[in-house]
Amino acid sequence: MSASPPSQAIALREPGPDHPIAILQNPHRVIVRAGGEVVADSRSALTLTEAGHADVFYIPRADVAMPRLAPVARTSFCPYKGDCSYFGLAQPATDAEQVAWCYQSPGTKAAAPIAGHIAFYRDRVDSIEELRIVEVSTPGFETQKAVPGGTAFDERMVCLVKLVAGTRNDLYRTRIVDATHRPSP
Repeated sequence: MSASPPSQAIALREPGPDHPIAILQNPHRVIVRAGGEVVADSRSALTLTEAGHADVFYIPRADVAMPRLAPVARTSFCPYKGDCSYFGLAQPATDAEQVAWCYQSPGTKAAAPIAGHIAFYRDRVDSIEELRIVEVSTPGFETQKAVPGGTAFDERMVCLVKLVAGTRNDLYRTRIVDATHRPSP
């Protein structure tokens, strides 16, 4: 794979109505698995929503197992975010497939929050999971949250839900990982 130099000839543009970008703090835990191991585990991920693209989790470097990643000889340029570098899984092969990318110093104010964060390709890692706790109505059941001295809810079930990203064209698949409930008296 050959390196493609960042293009300084292309002007940066701030996102606007014709190409909106929104970056929000993700309140849920995000786990990325690649090569059979956890390569990222974060409660501080950002979710970037960009026109025409699926949402992407950007994970702080501190929450990524950086020794498991190795830079690859490729760069690119986005007119809304700036210069981008790529990472493959660290392995003996020097031309590893890229599994992640990073905008180290985004060139626009709108993209500034993702500076130094790592994003992963959904179709090049084992899984990207977003763990959430949700309450679902379950007639005939009373639920306690799985916390010390849990709080009871009438006719509800509190579930830890794992949202697993499929390929870029798939919707998230939802799987209940843990549910605590007991029949109502």
